[in-house]
Amino acid sequence: MRPAHLVFLPRAAGGPSLFLWPADRDSDGEPETVAALAAAGGAATARIVTADPAAARVSGVTVPLASAVPILAVLAADDLGRVPASVAAWSLAAKLALDLVARERVAPVIAATAAGAEARWGVSLALSEDAERFRRLAAALPPAAHAMPAGRGARVWAPDDLLLEFLDAVADGLIREGGESPVPVGRWEGRLAAALIEPAAEPAFLGAGVLERGLVEALSQWAAPVRGAPASREPRLCLKLDTPDNGEQAGWRLGYLLQAADDPSLLLPAADVWRAAGRRRNWLDHTFGEPRRVLLRELARAGRLFPPIEASLDAPAPEAVRLDTGAAWGFLSEAAPLLGEAGFGVVLPAELAPSGERRLRLRMRVGGRASAKAAGAVASQRLSLETLLEYRWEAALGDRPLTPEEFARLAAMKRPLVRWRGQWVVLDPAEVAEVRRLLGERGGHVTAREALAAALGETLPREGARPPVTVVAEGPLAGLLDRLRDGTGLPPVPADLAGELRPYQRRGLGWLATMAALGLGGCLADDMGLGKTVMVLALLDRVRARSKAATTRAPSLIVVPRSLVFNWLRETSRFAPDLRVLDHTGAGRARDLSEVEAVDLIITTYGTLRRDAAQLAGVELDYVVLDEAQAI
Repeated sequence: MRPAHLVFLPRAAGGPSLFLWPADRDSDGEPETVAALAAAGGAATARIVTADPAAARVSGVTVPLASAVPILAVLAADDLGRVPASVAAWSLAAKLALDLVARERVAPVIAATAAGAEARWGVSLALSEDAERFRRLAAALPPAAHAMPAGRGARVWAPDDLLLEFLDAVADGLIREGGESPVPVGRWEGRLAAALIEPAAEPAFLGAGVLERGLVEALSQWAAPVRGAPASREPRLCLKLDTPDNGEQAGWRLGYLLQAADDPSLLLPAADVWRAAGRRRNWLDHTFGEPRRVLLRELARAGRLFPPIEASLDAPAPEAVRLDTGAAWGFLSEAAPLLGEAGFGVVLPAELAPSGERRLRLRMRVGGRASAKAAGAVASQRLSLETLLEYRWEAALGDRPLTPEEFARLAAMKRPLVRWRGQWVVLDPAEVAEVRRLLGERGGHVTAREALAAALGETLPREGARPPVTVVAEGPLAGLLDRLRDGTGLPPVPADLAGELRPYQRRGLGWLATMAALGLGGCLADDMGLGKTVMVLALLDRVRARSKAATTRAPSLIVVPRSLVFNWLRETSRFAPDLRVLDHTGAGRARDLSEVEAVDLIITTYGTLRRDAAQLAGVELDYVVLDEAQAI
């Protein structure tokens, strides 16, 4: 089969499947993922909208969903550009579905159909980050990925509709796969549980015409908020907290809005909802269906999580609720996360959000003051990872450091929301206590290994600790980090290197040389075929050229899988013939390694390294290079 397009068939006769059909163009070879999909399916035809543009029967391969998802999920991110766009899109969709199920972001889907009330599992897109991932993927879905007609004519599925069907089908299949039969119950609750849990259960738990339609609607409304706005297609309630305009006199305002399901930036204020006449409200390029009903229903649901909202429903047309500072802190610290988890939109003042600039922060300043020995090691840029560097704690509001006196004045206010220099700032009591404790300790010492790891990550991992800790490198350590990040450059290539390095290979050589100059190791993880061996040989040739004046030179050790020994010997002979090489492999290898003084490289295998560890441990080495380093 030639490189192909891929589309999801949610209602195929044999169950949800993916359909693979040949592309119109030829290609240089067949991507491995496409080949695996073709091998996992069976020959079939499907009605596909092609470029003619009428829908036509196309021959291809139908792959059951359960077989296709594992193949799509293991496609590496770096390989997405090497497969057809539709295959890449459904690979990303498979990974999204598995991620949602793994995080238990699933919900029951109850729907009335011609066969009765049906229950199955679907994904939950209530969290804003999940909804955004869904929207971005749906927007990027190429035409071939949803080229199956929906209903009569040649109208194809909308990308978001087909993507949601796919996510739901994966979730439903995975959950049922591990399900067990519940205790039989004659009432509808037992039939509903069986429909959701039993692997081979019929999805219908209420027959057609049963007089329990109100129950079906109530169950649908119960599950819809957990599904999230992109899945329910309804607008959702968005709660927007505004700081007081004039101190605390007017109080904090928690405003009510409706947020479009497919565009979170489109917000319809409650005042416009109440002014709407009829069952629909046009807003910019969107139409909100039954906005009053949706707003009232969602306000009632939100009121169960935050009582001030419930109290505001006594007004005939509630637009907002005023909060005192204590209630505003309760919303910020407790209610907002719960409401977001329940599927509501929450908009907080950016400066007061958990990552905002007016939140208390803790800084760890490291490397500014150290022993003369440590400072000399850092300044020489040959840093031992066990060198001890001094650190000290510092409080900050966002990016602005606080003096001990300023922090003491803030902590003395003993309120979580305070006015400070004309602005509202957040002082979480738990965070204040932790900052006070650490400032009392003043600081201590960490190894250079720990300091480098923390400074490169810019935050200090502290499980369950608040507030977050920002790491600031100072003095010689800051200069070392600058060079580590930016100091690679394009170094001169050794004059006697046979061959010309490409620009990316020179950058790789520069990075290796920087790591070597700093006394640090590195992992060169370029793709296969990009010349990593040549880059390493160029580095070792530079070392040999620079050490020609030395009376004695230590060799470097190259450790490789057995299958790559010949490749290293050949590449060294080809690109760096001046490097003297000792082949320390096989039965004929040297038993006495005193002769290594006359060589530049020792090439051995992982197995030989294990057997000859005692001999090799007695040799002074310059560099150790591990090829296929996972084998170590």
